[in-house]
Amino acid sequence: MEHGKPFSATDSPLVDFDAVCQKVRAAVEPARAYAVSLHDEHGDVLWLSESSMGPDEHNAVREAVETFSGAGSPPVLVHDLGESRSALLLRAVNGQRVMVGVIMLVLDARVVKQDARGALKVMTPKLQRALAEFAAMEDVAYKVVHFNNGMHGWTYSESEYKQAFPAFLTALHAIAPEASFIWASTTPVKVEKTPGPTNARVEARNSIALTYANKAGIPLDDQHELMSHHADRYEDDVHFNPAGAAIQGQQAAQFIRTSLAKTSSVK
Repeated sequence: MEHGKPFSATDSPLVDFDAVCQKVRAAVEPARAYAVSLHDEHGDVLWLSESSMGPDEHNAVREAVETFSGAGSPPVLVHDLGESRSALLLRAVNGQRVMVGVIMLVLDARVVKQDARGALKVMTPKLQRALAEFAAMEDVAYKVVHFNNGMHGWTYSESEYKQAFPAFLTALHAIAPEASFIWASTTPVKVEKTPGPTNARVEARNSIALTYANKAGIPLDDQHELMSHHADRYEDDVHFNPAGAAIQGQQAAQFIRTSLAKTSSVK
């Protein structure tokens, strides 16, 4: 693939954001990616390998989306984050060359170098394939959206969370206008942090979200209630171990199957 041409999607869309992140990390080895994040065409976060993004990273994505949206824009951008770190931003496009997403890698600035032709050395065929798979995954029509929002962004108050939630739902419906929706409540945390997650704040956000979900007729997958009975399944302060994740996945899958069955019966 020549430098300066947009990346295109494959014919086999993925549905596993974490798998894409892992492929991106593997594609740049032996260089170490401090963080990998996946974003939609508006720059909104779809998946983070770390618990949060700083303002510099958010600005890098925002500027990349603006640049990538322009005619004749390059497929790859580099943004200096300071402290010897660089953000490598990759544009993902569909078969019609329409941007459907952005991948950002945070790397050591010394890694992000150009060869004699001006191409970034880190842009290996493996990384190009991972980007194409992400583009294919983004360029699909969704039947069911099982979603959550609340475990991150602790610098925002619950008042701000409440104020922003309706726009969040509107954005989801714009992305998947024909889909059925399922709201998954945020799970309890094992160790509370200030500033950071506390169970009181988790419950407050769950209450806010449920109010809007009920108004919109969106069913609840109560992951909070489910995992409150599995305090022995934590892997760290927040996340659950594989056994805990399996418990979560079984309940989520049942909700999704039920929703798909209802969709199929209507059609």
